[in-house]
Amino acid sequence: MERRYLCSLVRLLTVVLMMVTLPACVIVRMTEHRVEFRTDGGGRAWLRLTDIRSDGTTDSTVERDFRIMMDSFEEEGIEDFEKGGRRIANKRFIVHGDTLSAEIEYTFDSMEDIEGLNVTNEDLFIVVPEDRVVVWTNGRISPWDRGTLRIVWSRDAELLSYQIRERELPSSVSLARLYLAGREKSSRESN
Repeated sequence: MERRYLCSLVRLLTVVLMMVTLPACVIVRMTEHRVEFRTDGGGRAWLRLTDIRSDGTTDSTVERDFRIMMDSFEEEGIEDFEKGGRRIANKRFIVHGDTLSAEIEYTFDSMEDIEGLNVTNEDLFIVVPEDRVVVWTNGRISPWDRGTLRIVWSRDAELLSYQIRERELPSSVSLARLYLAGREKSSRESN
């Protein structure tokens, strides 16, 4: 479930996490989530994707991953993301050294609009796949099915926050260099 949730959010950036079906894809080393609910069930969510990388083994596959990610950060990716009842409030890339990160802030009308969030009469929970580790959370961590974990909050929680990371980072390349090169090129072209 958590992987599906990330894919939906990261689709905005075309961070395709289906490594099995693609020859190369984008990997996000760590994600941080903060979801604040209003009394009517809607609210605001903030997502930080830290250390965006490609597992491509050639320059061309790494560059392809980067181009796809950047293309979908614009119109088409936003339209797809907003079809799920969410609206982008803010989005940006951040580079620290050789680490590319992204932040996305969005609003939603209903808890059900948050893909990957399971809503029951008593609880709210997400499922963390076995290849990811919970770094911290304000929820309760419990074992789930086949090595996965759940992060659980009470149904009336006003704030959900957690950070998860890859258990082991596969061989990969930071996309920060390509992002900075693209930004520099755009700057030169606009002058």
